[in-house]
Amino acid sequence: MVRMALKLLLVDDGEVLCEVPLSLDASMERELQELMEEGLSLLNALASSFSHARRLQILAEFLKGGFDELEFSELTSRLGLNPKQIWEHVKALERSGVIERRGWGRYAVSRLGATAVLMVGLSLHRMLRVLEGRFP
Repeated sequence: MVRMALKLLLVDDGEVLCEVPLSLDASMERELQELMEEGLSLLNALASSFSHARRLQILAEFLKGGFDELEFSELTSRLGLNPKQIWEHVKALERSGVIERRGWGRYAVSRLGATAVLMVGLSLHRMLRVLEGRFP
């Protein structure tokens, strides 16, 4: 039986910038330990942002405008929700680094947030569709 080694490649203009295996092996032990020590706080913040339906709804409003800035009042108007609830979620998204304040009452998706949305949302969706076809 041939063992398939799936991996993700981050490629820019033909140059492989990063390679991430999708199966664990003993050689990854040190890197996993570093992740446990350094990267879990960022991972936790992003997971918190993407695991709450209301926060995803707020991010979707930014996506509709191509990640343009939004006034808080515009956001509450679009969502038709209690401003206090929206404020709590906006602050959580800001603390996680997914969105950033751009002045009085104006917010935008940060570079980290845009990258995370693309990586987590779009790429995961595409990969799962491909894998569904290969491994029914």
